[in-house]
Amino acid sequence: MASTAATAGTDKTVQNTMRAERKRNVARTVKSVREQLASTNGVRPAFDYELTQLHARNRITSAYAIPLLVVMFGFISALWADKTLVMAWGFLTLAAHFTVVLFSRRFLAEAQGEANLKSWRRRFIILDALQGLAWASLFVLPGADNPAADVFRFATMLIVVAVGVMLSSNVRGAMLAVSLPITFTAALGFTLYPAVEPIGGVMPHATIMAAMSIGVQLFFTMLGYRLHASALETVESRAEKDSLIAELEQANAISD
Repeated sequence: MASTAATAGTDKTVQNTMRAERKRNVARTVKSVREQLASTNGVRPAFDYELTQLHARNRITSAYAIPLLVVMFGFISALWADKTLVMAWGFLTLAAHFTVVLFSRRFLAEAQGEANLKSWRRRFIILDALQGLAWASLFVLPGADNPAADVFRFATMLIVVAVGVMLSSNVRGAMLAVSLPITFTAALGFTLYPAVEPIGGVMPHATIMAAMSIGVQLFFTMLGYRLHASALETVESRAEKDSLIAELEQANAISD
């Protein structure tokens, strides 16, 4: 009889544990759906904050790498473009870059509860758009029109778009804001200043480069969205692991 009572008690404990687990799962699901409905992009606000943190950290990490690119591209551009205009472009681009770095430091300095995430994401999108426009102005600087210059512009566009997408992929709006002005300005530059020599007697190579620029933008946009999805999966996985650890600690505390 004592054995029967013990078995009944064990079954009741198991049932209570299962019932409590179901309640926790339902509560987590309801909370997740509520947060997704409240979010503007379908991502939970907590994850949005972590992704924005990653964006800010990426920009800070590149604080001294981007100026090296500016100096290198500016030096080469000065070989056929007006040196005064190239210097003005360099100062403009560096100013836009360090402004992004400054705002990134300010965002990371704020406590999570005090930060207005929607406002900060809007700022980062605007700042990345300004940085993209600064880079894009390089492709419309007047200068010698020759195939070598076109090849350099295309290579520069390829590198800068790739770097911009990788740095800003955690905020999709910023990723598009920094890359689209560069790509379309480069393509427009190729169209407005086509090379004289056609390829195969059919089409100027600058026109082909303009079409390739659009293709490059599409490729890196898809890559950026994939990087964003990968970063989101990492953040979600870490959050689930932290939640599981917290539940185990709580269960141990109750059992003790």
